[in-house]
Amino acid sequence: VGGLGSCFCFARDRQSEHREEKILTTIARDLAGRDQSFRRALADVLSKDHTLKTTPDVMQQWQQLILEPLSKVNGAIVGNVVVVIDALDESGPDTSREHILSLLSSPEAAQLPSNFRILLTSRPLADIKRVFSTAAHVKVTSLDNISAQLAERDVQLYVSAELRLHPQIGAAEVQSISKKSDGLFEWARLACRFIKPNRPGRTIMERYDEVMSPNSRGGGSLLDAIYRTILEDTVPQDDTTLARFRSVMQQIMSTSVPLQLDTLDEMRSHLPPEEDSFEMWIILEFMAPLLSGISDRGSVVRPLHASFYDFLSDEKRSGVYFVGGSRTHGLLAFASLHTLCNDLKFNICGLESSYFKNAEVVDLQERVNKNISQNLSYSCQNWAYHLQRTEFDTTLAALVKDIIGCEKFLFWLEALSLLNGLGYVTGALSSVITWVESKGQDGFEKTLALAQDGIKFGYNFSSIISLSTPHLYISALPFTPSNTMLSRMLMPKFGGLVGISVGSLREWPAVQQTLEGHTGWIMSVGFSSGGKRIVSGSDDKTVRIWDAETGVQIGGPLEGHT
Repeated sequence: VGGLGSCFCFARDRQSEHREEKILTTIARDLAGRDQSFRRALADVLSKDHTLKTTPDVMQQWQQLILEPLSKVNGAIVGNVVVVIDALDESGPDTSREHILSLLSSPEAAQLPSNFRILLTSRPLADIKRVFSTAAHVKVTSLDNISAQLAERDVQLYVSAELRLHPQIGAAEVQSISKKSDGLFEWARLACRFIKPNRPGRTIMERYDEVMSPNSRGGGSLLDAIYRTILEDTVPQDDTTLARFRSVMQQIMSTSVPLQLDTLDEMRSHLPPEEDSFEMWIILEFMAPLLSGISDRGSVVRPLHASFYDFLSDEKRSGVYFVGGSRTHGLLAFASLHTLCNDLKFNICGLESSYFKNAEVVDLQERVNKNISQNLSYSCQNWAYHLQRTEFDTTLAALVKDIIGCEKFLFWLEALSLLNGLGYVTGALSSVITWVESKGQDGFEKTLALAQDGIKFGYNFSSIISLSTPHLYISALPFTPSNTMLSRMLMPKFGGLVGISVGSLREWPAVQQTLEGHTGWIMSVGFSSGGKRIVSGSDDKTVRIWDAETGVQIGGPLEGHT
């Protein structure tokens, strides 16, 4: 087909999504959608191993979803194909991209078809520079080495296209804007958005004159200047409006993943009653030049450029628009926990039978979308993210106790099962223990004991619950050791459950999980640096990767070892 084969963009505000695990599956899907021969080759690979569709193993994806299909169609793809990987530096910490860097710098990458190219953009971070500087097949080009005239020409083409519908802006104005941009595309984009008519009161030429004012500096400092210009035009500098602006931007900048405006508003409705109550739209209505998701309410709200967050986070640069976040995580933890207290309930999706696995419920996703709001979904998976980033607070501690100290603990697990999020359980409860212990245990001994029970409950039963949500109540709860605080608290609240007459456990067993899959002796076991993955090698000639928190095997077995 030729042309753009795929484009995958990393973003700083989406690091918690672990997008590095999705990059190659996305590229494979895009290539299959653009070339029939690749699509047939990929379908053949997937037909032999269905687990490849969901495996987070980047190296396995590279070998079987990219290299293997390409080797089968070598020469069949017509034209030059370019795959773009944008902003790799924003993937997260070094560990988030080590596999991507390893495979792109490997000898196998050098053997890609001659008409297949990968274009990667990034800031020159140390780990990225180190890996690519020694790879003979990688051509590294620094923008510092691009001539100013070439950069200005490209900016001029962009500005001309953006403002072509406004006859007041002629060739001379386009050239002036391009020169002042100093080759900085983000400044040019913001300048064009500011000049275009989007608010009453000033003409296009008056806006142009403001952008071109001598008070506006050039280059990188000009980016700050135009941020200030747009904010001064958008956010009046009275105390109430500025306070609301900071509150809104703190919320947007502090969520672990970007959220839609309606979800952000719903979250605000669960803030403490003493907080100012208002709809975020009154602040965000005219901020479309800086944020996405404003004009399109179906999109998430995020900065159009990461430098806007940097600007707001630096008081020297942003002045009165500085956005500090000292209280924000505490407020979002409160909102998330309050959401759980209000919205969680038994059998939230109305599942009629325990005889069916989750995968066998035909309309399960429709039920989840209907009954679990985006705010509840976010709260279930991220309340602990915010909790561990705030100082110990008795009000928050009481809310935590309200969740894990009653049947809502099971309702939380139920929702996570339906959201495929049971992997959050042990990490969330571990963070509760650390958070409570940071200020001593006085008055919260029960919370600590329940959190410890909850971790063991998760280790023992996550694999069962993830397969069939109703078995949280039918199988997991009755088999919880009878002498644990969790069992003593919850069993009386659920009548009609099976009773264990012989062989019931009184305490948690030393063995927390049994990982089943190998057919031969286990010869070696390793743990990932974060403790969330286990890899095992067996004399059945397979290597398997496991989720340490749920006990579920990740992807299919890796075969071929002798």
